[in-house]
Amino acid sequence: MSSAEQPHPIVLQLRSIEGRLSNIEKALGIDDKPKTFIRKRTMVIIFVALIFAMAFMWGINYVLNTLFAALPV
Repeated sequence: MSSAEQPHPIVLQLRSIEGRLSNIEKALGIDDKPKTFIRKRTMVIIFVALIFAMAFMWGINYVLNTLFAALPV
């Protein structure tokens, strides 16, 4: 092989570093796939917040109805 066919040592070093970084990304679970608009975790948080808000409003409604029912007409 002539020297023109061999990659430069810096290019070889950069390829090696890139390979190591890709292995680290795979180990950490970092990937290039596109993320959904709303993540599952966000959907669960919204769902739990809605349930909490509905229960809170139902409780307020119950308390106010009980109080107003006790008032004389």
